[in-house]
Amino acid sequence: MILFLFYALVPLVWLFINATKTQGDLFSSFGLAFGSSFALWDNVVATFTYDDGIYLRWLGNTLLYVVVGAGGATLLATLAGYGLAKFRFPGRSAYFAVVLGAVAVPGTALAVPTFLLFSQLGLTNTPWSIIIPSLISPFGLYLIWVYTIDSVPTELLEAARLDGATEMRTFFTVSIRLLTPGIVTVALFTIVATWNNYFLPLIMLSDPQWFPLTVGLNQWSSQAAGVAAEPIFNLVITGSLVAIVPIIAVFLFLQRFWQSGLSAGSVKQ
Repeated sequence: MILFLFYALVPLVWLFINATKTQGDLFSSFGLAFGSSFALWDNVVATFTYDDGIYLRWLGNTLLYVVVGAGGATLLATLAGYGLAKFRFPGRSAYFAVVLGAVAVPGTALAVPTFLLFSQLGLTNTPWSIIIPSLISPFGLYLIWVYTIDSVPTELLEAARLDGATEMRTFFTVSIRLLTPGIVTVALFTIVATWNNYFLPLIMLSDPQWFPLTVGLNQWSSQAAGVAAEPIFNLVITGSLVAIVPIIAVFLFLQRFWQSGLSAGSVKQ
């Protein structure tokens, strides 16, 4: 545990310490030691104002992709996983086999075919080229399917149906409460995956106005190379530090919903 803790915290400590340094101190001081001046606030201000405040635009784009893409992926995975677990219909086994196969396919393998498809549809260099692929989460569907089998008793659903509740009402008033820990888990997976998405936006987008933070910060980092080099590593590091704050806030907010045993005692066996 100490080894894992060390592995997880050292990069965060390094990021914070170096976000307090000036461009000169980054190269004249040890990575895990503070520089001659504490320039965190100056770096934050410079990050948000550099190049007419393009960082704020990238932050807004990332939030858009996360809210619509990750939120939609969580909803679709919940509906599909619940349906697979609790309903019997023709082709169910074949559909589930396709989903399991999709889990094994890495996203990078689908990036180029996805780009060619979206290029023919005229959707490249638009937010839809990032949002639409983000809506599909085979792994999230699988997690919801597994969690539904163990956490939503069929007897409870039958009792709701006998009381006259429709399938949609049963899902939104009974099942979704029992599925909350699973839904939160899928939401965190999809949020982090969308927030950290780099390769797909890199090949889909060419207009900096639609870049997410991952691609935008990499563009800033690339300014240090070439004939007209303009290194701004202090802004890259500070921007990276600011970029992880929303993820930490989301995790702290959602972790209180990680509860188990919500259905204990609801069914008498």
